Amino acid sequence: HLQWGTYLHGIFEGLASAYLAQSPNGLNWPKFLAKNGLNLLPSLMEKVETEEEDIRDKKVGIPAVVIESKRTEIKEVAVKFINREIHSAEETGFAPIRAEEEFKDVKYTWGNRELTFRGTADRLDSNGKSSYRVIDYKTGKNHFKNSQNLFLDGGDYIHLQHVIYGLWASQQVKPPIKPETLQCGYYFTSDKSNWTTVIAPYQDSLPQFQKLMSLFYDALARGEFRKNATSCEGCDFRLVCGGIPKKRQFLITRPEQILAIEEALAGNDDNGESKGESDDE
Repeated sequence: HLQWGTYLHGIFEGLASAYLAQSPNGLNWPKFLAKNGLNLLPSLMEKVETEEEDIRDKKVGIPAVVIESKRTEIKEVAVKFINREIHSAEETGFAPIRAEEEFKDVKYTWGNRELTFRGTADRLDSNGKSSYRVIDYKTGKNHFKNSQNLFLDGGDYIHLQHVIYGLWASQQVKPPIKPETLQCGYYFTSDKSNWTTVIAPYQDSLPQFQKLMSLFYDALARGEFRKNATSCEGCDFRLVCGGIPKKRQFLITRPEQILAIEEALAGNDDNGESKGESDDE
């Protein structure tokens, strides 16, 4: 297994980074891809297989014929990505201005509460006319029913990245980006997802994001975490509970969490505060 998503992310990021490294020289994004995209693929694929631990280490023991077959599949997807990017950029004017950018100390404050986020944004685009969009690549199936609610995809997954990346873009990118000019969403890069982009205005997502943050904040304050690991070392919540597992009162079932989140997004609580107690411990 060559970690399909990691491999493709590395190629997409490599193409955008190569473009950004030379974009002051005059080639725009579609012209850059048309001229250099296919030629860059071999070196980008070699770089990903050499530098990405998840791929490099898991190649060991896999028959060469299997690896070569997967490489062929991945290259086919990358070629489709290049062609679709050329068409989209020529049609919309959007092109990368940031790629695979790490961030930290992004603040979100509401009422007397504050959360700090860190992460890595896949891509920030601009059309050169004061419009921006943050894109998070997805290599799996598109479960979203529509682009009006990018938090729930119709399955068991809850998506928050688009708003968190929007917070980063509106707070830390220079020159400053006005929130009203920013969109954020997901780009599904596969045939099974029909190469769909689901995107929404950043500001329109903030009220629902606040309700979700209130829900999660209160749950964390009460010590409620969904168990997702057998040891502290592999647990997503180890920084929250301070390495004291007995403080955790695990939520009972996944459906109950989804139900609570759906209720939070239903718009019944206009001030964005959850109805539970909030002890900031």
